[in-house]
Amino acid sequence: MQEAMKKREEARKRREERIAQGLPPETDEEVAARENREKMLAEKRKILGQDEKGAPEGSGEEEAEDGDMYEEYIEEEKEWVDDPEETFTPRVLAVNNKAVSPDARPHANIVFVGHVDAGKSTTCGNILYLSGNVDERTIEKYQREAKEKNRDSWFLAYILDTSDEEKEKGKTIEVGRATFNTPTKRFHILDAPGHKSYVPNMIAGAAAADVGVLIISARKGEFETGFERGGQSGEHAILCKTLGVDRLIVAINKMDDPTVEWSKARYDDIVGKLKPHLIRNVGFDEDQLTFMPLSGLNGDNVKDRKNTPEWAWDSAPPLLELFDNLEIKSRTVGGPFRMPMLDGYRDAGAVTAIGKVEQGCVKPGMKCVVQPLGKPCTVAAVFIDEAEVHYAKVGESVTLKMETGLTEDDLRKGYVIAPLGYSIR
Repeated sequence: MQEAMKKREEARKRREERIAQGLPPETDEEVAARENREKMLAEKRKILGQDEKGAPEGSGEEEAEDGDMYEEYIEEEKEWVDDPEETFTPRVLAVNNKAVSPDARPHANIVFVGHVDAGKSTTCGNILYLSGNVDERTIEKYQREAKEKNRDSWFLAYILDTSDEEKEKGKTIEVGRATFNTPTKRFHILDAPGHKSYVPNMIAGAAAADVGVLIISARKGEFETGFERGGQSGEHAILCKTLGVDRLIVAINKMDDPTVEWSKARYDDIVGKLKPHLIRNVGFDEDQLTFMPLSGLNGDNVKDRKNTPEWAWDSAPPLLELFDNLEIKSRTVGGPFRMPMLDGYRDAGAVTAIGKVEQGCVKPGMKCVVQPLGKPCTVAAVFIDEAEVHYAKVGESVTLKMETGLTEDDLRKGYVIAPLGYSIR
């Protein structure tokens, strides 16, 4: 009752002020904007520990004007000062907290791109299986499921194509995500869709990648469709280069197909057409490109040579060994935290954001703001590869569990999370 009376009194005062200033009554849009602004101010006060007057709780300070407080929040930016030790300082943890320090091995994001049906998801699935990230029971389950759909060769793709729609159509729609490790490095797979209808999703995956793998089908007719007849192979290569991928592995897939049978002439013909295009038209340097033949379905030249003929051994080592030998470019450490979001959702009641740390370091307890909404929030926990960690540095693909005050609608693809007071413009 008192709250309702207070709101009516505030509304009456606003009307009188507008009449005194010769202004017309508020429109519905103005009312909605004002209420949204008041809601943001209330959330900010909660995060900063301020009372309803805008002063620190218990401080006894005079009431701050809402307008002054809003202007300070939106416009004032402090000067960022890097603390070289901050990144490595774990927070104070509860006794039962299982957070650990991140794996110290170098990390890279690898996006798999190429024309639809080139074998991207199957190759990614086999990488996860051969690197020990998928057990035999799961493989048998997917084999049964694929057989029921009369798509026996799709079972490895089901490891990353998890939705019913993707399994039914046999096409990747959303960017599939998974992790695997080699002896000296950690990798995050981004399985991008190849169909032209889902290019925006492919762009989201490539934008977060450090290394690209362009999968090309060697099957008779499929290479020509994907490259020479306006297919997605060439477009994906251009998008990768434009989005900052400066290391491209071109994997000539399906070399075991009956129309190819590991033909060196077919492989040389494909490389002879692709290499000049990628250098002259796309802009890659020759030392940024690596060509190799493989069979993503059978695993030839993925982890081991297996049935790979000797003529192919000189092009490159097996794919997993090639990944382990990659020189991952150094990243600039420091600056305020920046994370463009790839996705946001609610998981077991907790609002969660997924993305790649493009700058700075994120730690639990960090007070942040979601741009362009300008909505304040607090990071409750940081996860890398499903493990809760003390912090995540630049280059890491992370999952952030947020404290209350946000909804899944506030965390959308393309939004950016930054520290409160050091927001982007």
